[in-house]
Amino acid sequence: MSWLKRNPYFYLSLALLMLAAVGGIWYTSRDAERLTALKSQYDSKNQQLQLFLKRVPAPTKANLEVLDENYELLASELDMARSALNLSSYNPDLFFGPSPADSNDAFFMIAKYVEDTRRLAVSSGIATVEGSRYGFSQYENVGPVSEAIPRVHKQRR
Repeated sequence: MSWLKRNPYFYLSLALLMLAAVGGIWYTSRDAERLTALKSQYDSKNQQLQLFLKRVPAPTKANLEVLDENYELLASELDMARSALNLSSYNPDLFFGPSPADSNDAFFMIAKYVEDTRRLAVSSGIATVEGSRYGFSQYENVGPVSEAIPRVHKQRR
């Protein structure tokens, strides 16, 4: 023990450092399981973040702000279009137009509708049943009675 008497501060400092190192090793090994759990949790959260960032568009704060601005712009454009087309309030007379005056006008209106629909189907490559009247078969030879003209006009529109 003469070495302790020769340099007491050095050896006591050395002993304290060794004690601190052993304590640090013990403290670190005690929390190793918690560290492993945190690492696996970090990996799963990082993978989830990468999946979110790969989405198109990525749900970042900047993208959400751009989407909100775009929505506001589209809403204002829709309001301007509705007001220009007078669609801000529903008016059946403006929407459906005037009904035919008599049964003959209604008959020709239905005949034109059937012919236009058939021509559109054929030009689009859609096969139709020969002689189909598209819901107006009872008016194939005569127009509707005068009480039914507004209903038939609305159905055609």
